[in-house]
Amino acid sequence: MDIPPDRSVHVWVEDEHRYGLISVLRRCWTIKGHRVNAPRQNEYEWGYVYGAADIVTGSAEFMYAPTVSLGWNRLFLEQLVATDPEGIHIIIWDRAGFHPQVLDGQLFESIRL
Repeated sequence: MDIPPDRSVHVWVEDEHRYGLISVLRRCWTIKGHRVNAPRQNEYEWGYVYGAADIVTGSAEFMYAPTVSLGWNRLFLEQLVATDPEGIHIIIWDRAGFHPQVLDGQLFESIRL
């Protein structure tokens, strides 16, 4: 990696997380002899949060998204670069299918994967 000595360096550890709510009814308190009628919802929705921690400065960045994809990855990387547009940003991520190395040549010159 060629990193100019006059530029600041940020090392980001990045990952995504799926969150959602499924209402599950386990047990209910009631008066002895009465049957509880507790409606529940079988529908659910998921959301995703992108998160990254800069191990150099200790700062963190988050972005909520409806899904994970190459497009959302790019938006989040743009958000990370915006924290220091003149710096070099080293991104450490796992090998998820939406993290292809192809993006390496299609991103900003300030990002190293």
